[in-house]
Amino acid sequence: MLDPFCGSGTTLVAAKLLGRNYVGIDRNPSAVRLCGQRLECPAKTESRLLKVGIDSYKTKTEEELALLNTLGCDVVQRNKGIDGILKTYYRNAPVAVKIQKKHESLQEAADLLCRAGNKKRCSFLVLVRTSRSAGDQEAAVPANMTVMDSPELLLENELSNQCSLYGVKSAQML
Repeated sequence: MLDPFCGSGTTLVAAKLLGRNYVGIDRNPSAVRLCGQRLECPAKTESRLLKVGIDSYKTKTEEELALLNTLGCDVVQRNKGIDGILKTYYRNAPVAVKIQKKHESLQEAADLLCRAGNKKRCSFLVLVRTSRSAGDQEAAVPANMTVMDSPELLLENELSNQCSLYGVKSAQML
């Protein structure tokens, strides 16, 4: 087995543990030293992912997955601030999308998205509001963030407007 950019030597260690011949190349002296140390005493570690299964890492509900798919996102699992990244970049940088969780205020969701988006160097941030509360008007969002209502909130708002237009109480509509 040949690894022309062996770095710390993970592939070479695997080859050695499997009893295969191997050759590793790297131009970084620190990487070559580390690789040599690892080959002197190779150790097999357990993969948590293989142990618990890929499904244990999936954190999105079917509704969230459907919405992210509709928006054209690559899903991001196990991240409190980002639920998806748009497949299309804006200003040559990623666009992060977060869906407000039931337990989050709009401000909490915006803060989580802002922090995570800054770490990922996103050019733009999209927060999908899933519930309305009294504090929404005071929520401070940065200039590069837009807040949009979920399809459920849009439908609820439209039906409420129609009820008002025709003089129907919303409780009667439901």
